[in-house]
Amino acid sequence: MNLHQNNKGVSEVVTTVLLVMVGVIAISVLAAFLIPFVRKNLEGSADCMEFDKGYITVGTSEYTCSDNSSSRVMIKRESNELSLNSIRVSITSGPESKSYTVKEETSNKITMLTGTGTTNLIVLPSPGGARTYVFNESPNGNKVEVSAETSSGRVCKSSSYSLPAC
Repeated sequence: MNLHQNNKGVSEVVTTVLLVMVGVIAISVLAAFLIPFVRKNLEGSADCMEFDKGYITVGTSEYTCSDNSSSRVMIKRESNELSLNSIRVSITSGPESKSYTVKEETSNKITMLTGTGTTNLIVLPSPGGARTYVFNESPNGNKVEVSAETSSGRVCKSSSYSLPAC
């Protein structure tokens, strides 16, 4: 009796098993890198869904304008209780653009209009409210863009508005 007559059959089975194992290992390695990448990029993406529906807008009133000394912008906030970390404001004057982060702190670049004058103690608009901010380093602005920054640090889609002369 010769035990080595079916070596070809055994060789094909071993080759098939090895190919299946290589495929499983390749898929495992790919998944090990792909799943954390996708999870990281999707994390917090739902935060901006509500903010992108006009949650932060610029008021069209005499409080939103620009002159030779500064630009004033009234920022309105919708009445829902979304967690707002800050508001990003970009003011364009001709070919130049200057960006600001409006958050609750004392600022030397931004002042806030109050009922009695101005203050450099910045407060974000309360839900359903509005605040007017004065940007002294951005005179003669003609366009303003605003966007919300969520509590997770994600900056949402910006909205653009024209900035009339005072």
